[in-house]
Amino acid sequence: MGSLINCFTNALQATIDLTNNSYLACLKDAVENVSYSSQKDQIISEYNQNLLKIVSENNFALNPDKTNEFTQLLGEAHFYLLCKNKGIGLERINKRGLIYS
Repeated sequence: MGSLINCFTNALQATIDLTNNSYLACLKDAVENVSYSSQKDQIISEYNQNLLKIVSENNFALNPDKTNEFTQLLGEAHFYLLCKNKGIGLERINKRGLIYS
């Protein structure tokens, strides 16, 4: 399957002849952060695996539902990383929810 950043980049490249999804392209830094941090943090590793499943789907970058699902999940993962890097602890309360601890 490959790394999240590679699959994400490949998904964008696969649609470049049809459309330039500038919204997804703007998320590349967040995708890189999550992808690289997944080896150091279990929670990010779980987010990474879920994001990888979405981005690996056929024509992900052309599917608005999958794009929305991906960006929402990426936002959660990136927020977690930003908080962690600032020393703010977060605790999971359900499969996709976070609370301050």
